[in-house]
Amino acid sequence: HFSLLDHDPKALSEATSLIQTIENNLNAKIDVDLIKGSVRTLLFSRSFNQKWGQFHFIYSMGLFDYLSAPVAKAVITKLYQMLKPGGEMVIGNFHTSNPSRYYMEYWCDWVLNLRTEEEFIALSADIPSANHSIIFEDTDCQIFLHIKKQAKG
Repeated sequence: HFSLLDHDPKALSEATSLIQTIENNLNAKIDVDLIKGSVRTLLFSRSFNQKWGQFHFIYSMGLFDYLSAPVAKAVITKLYQMLKPGGEMVIGNFHTSNPSRYYMEYWCDWVLNLRTEEEFIALSADIPSANHSIIFEDTDCQIFLHIKKQAKG
């Protein structure tokens, strides 16, 4: 069972098309909730947790590059609260050493909040009992903040 959250209906439509392709290839039904919502929905909806519950795994890519540090910290805290005990989350962000940075900013007018490992870890530093680590992808352009919630015990 998967839950996909995005504010862009086109992104959710594309996800639906890809899911249908996968279902056809596997000859199986995939249980997916498509949630049209935003960071604001996530942070300020009083019924979000009650409606969507808790998760074993949360993955975010292409969001945190656009969030200021205070907002990113609030989102990470909220996502952590939505993890089941023993659950994990992986959050992507462009790294400050991204070799395409100046091309992206100058030629594409694509300015992002790039982060160092220390800045990324600091966003989750106030979460008690969370295990944090940083993972780099092969090109070192993207870093991933991996957070594991302790299992009850």
